[in-house]
Amino acid sequence: MIDPVENLVVVYLTNKINSPVTDKAANPNNFNGNWYTASTLGFVAQLLYQGLQNHGTDPNNAYSALLEDMAESKFALVAEGGSVPATHPLVRSGYAVLEAMAAHANATHSHGPQLLQRALTLLDDTRDAEELAKLKKMLNKFLNAVLYK
Repeated sequence: MIDPVENLVVVYLTNKINSPVTDKAANPNNFNGNWYTASTLGFVAQLLYQGLQNHGTDPNNAYSALLEDMAESKFALVAEGGSVPATHPLVRSGYAVLEAMAAHANATHSHGPQLLQRALTLLDDTRDAEELAKLKKMLNKFLNAVLYK
């Protein structure tokens, strides 16, 4: 990516084709890394510009909104895929975004409970039971930290 206005050149390399094949029978050229958020250039550019546009102000609200959008997008893709197991790289990538959202909310105390409660609605009670339990535990930890501060 080259941006002459910001005097910026970004080279972002991923290793997605060196990750395991998702389903050899369905498509031997479809790698787990294709499903990861980091495999798209748009994500990286969005984060960079988020930082550049804030010019010294606190970017946490923007990052919280970005994480929420990313989580919603991931699980919309999961829903489009039909019956996708919890072990599928797309679902696991969605889990990682939700966990990053929870960690960000806990670290910054910004929109924590609201973000995490909305995030929980993205998950399937059956397929995502283990992840739901993990996120609920993170939410309770966040709420306890806020209440007993």
